[in-house]
Amino acid sequence: MTITPTAHPTNTAPVAATSGNPAATPLSGANVTLGNNTAFPLTETVIQIQGSGVSPATTNFGFAKSPADGGATLTVNSWNPAPGASSTFTLEIPGLGITVASGSAKQFSSSDLLKGAATLPGGGNFRLTAANASYAALGFWEVDATIGATPLIFLGSFITGYETPVSGMPTTGTANYAGTSNVAGIVTSLSGGFNRGALLGDASYTANFGTNSLTGAFTNINVISDNGNSVSMPWNNVSVTGTISGSHFSGSATAASPALTNAYTVTGGTTGHFDGSFYGPNANELAGVWSFMDATHVVTGVAHGKQGP
Repeated sequence: MTITPTAHPTNTAPVAATSGNPAATPLSGANVTLGNNTAFPLTETVIQIQGSGVSPATTNFGFAKSPADGGATLTVNSWNPAPGASSTFTLEIPGLGITVASGSAKQFSSSDLLKGAATLPGGGNFRLTAANASYAALGFWEVDATIGATPLIFLGSFITGYETPVSGMPTTGTANYAGTSNVAGIVTSLSGGFNRGALLGDASYTANFGTNSLTGAFTNINVISDNGNSVSMPWNNVSVTGTISGSHFSGSATAASPALTNAYTVTGGTTGHFDGSFYGPNANELAGVWSFMDATHVVTGVAHGKQGP
């Protein structure tokens, strides 16, 4: 869908990621992984893009909830975490009328670690890009819609999975989490009209369970422009910090000044949200949703990490 901006479109910052449902936790004493047809509630932030600008999708469009109010779920129908492999998912979004009850749940196949576009039989105005590790799933969904006479694009950035029970969270020591191509995002630029780019890079973190603190960095991020040319360009590095409470964390994401500027890079020092959870029986993985905006860009993203040495 093409959105034509008005004369003076404006941005409103995305809100922190929230979940409208209790999280699914591992079975007691079991090493449960994804792929058993469980419907997982999404922790997500949702934005809407329209001619007047970009803003949180907090308006109720005739349903019981707004798109950002929670209630969305992701079912992992089949699971294969091998590099390059695909998994299948079913997505429900009650705030947009996309539910099993109405027979309109969407089933997708999506490649590993956000590297491939999702597939949906018959195509259409609905897209999902998702990836799953052992205990966490993360990704983006997008819906093209027309409300009244207004065309809108809804974009959700989400994480979900088997959250670590509080009894399984370490209380002392530190742990490192890392990966490659494990942070992704979508940047919407208002500079010269609406343009979007896809972000992909590497994320690493250190969790200090004694001080309940989390620090991390997103590096080696490239942006691929969505203007028909598919040009890959360097993007900002991002630092993240958070405070751990139970199996969750909440904090901030801050963009560093880019080494080279382009239409999609954001102003150095731009700050926003970073919120997420630990996943697996003993904080084996973590995943978070991050977002921020400057004068001409809105960015939402997801990130993951597996515990290692």
